Amino acid sequence: MKRFFENSPYFPKNKRGEVHLQRVKDILTHVLYAGYLDKPEWGIHLVKVHHEPPISFETFQKIQQRLNGQAKAPVRKDINEDFPLRGFVACVSFGTPMTSCWSRGIGGLYAYYLCHGKNNDGTGRDATCMENPFDANKWKVILKSCSVK
Repeated sequence: MKRFFENSPYFPKNKRGEVHLQRVKDILTHVLYAGYLDKPEWGIHLVKVHHEPPISFETFQKIQQRLNGQAKAPVRKDINEDFPLRGFVACVSFGTPMTSCWSRGIGGLYAYYLCHGKNNDGTGRDATCMENPFDANKWKVILKSCSVK
């Protein structure tokens, strides 16, 4: 939405030509932009207005659910060809996203995914989950077979 408003020549911007995120959030949280007026202090509750709304009421409700829901982590910027599933594969034991790394062995470098979830092993210390590491090269073959040419 921020980029959309910044690209619009009619939307007010600051001196640097930017739209503040707070202004975007204000717009996304006011039901007036969905075509309804809601002023409980005046005794007005969701009255349909006469102007053409920029978004539908259903879209407004989805936006509210998204804004009020649990925050989601942004997509990783360091996803590369070596580890395309980083952050998308979940650990079976913990359900947390697995990370990936290279490991040096006798035969050279090995790419693999692993979980950094913590469990209590009964000693009072946390132990890192290493139950389900899997080879990244096997997944490269699977992904290449699924890709569209």
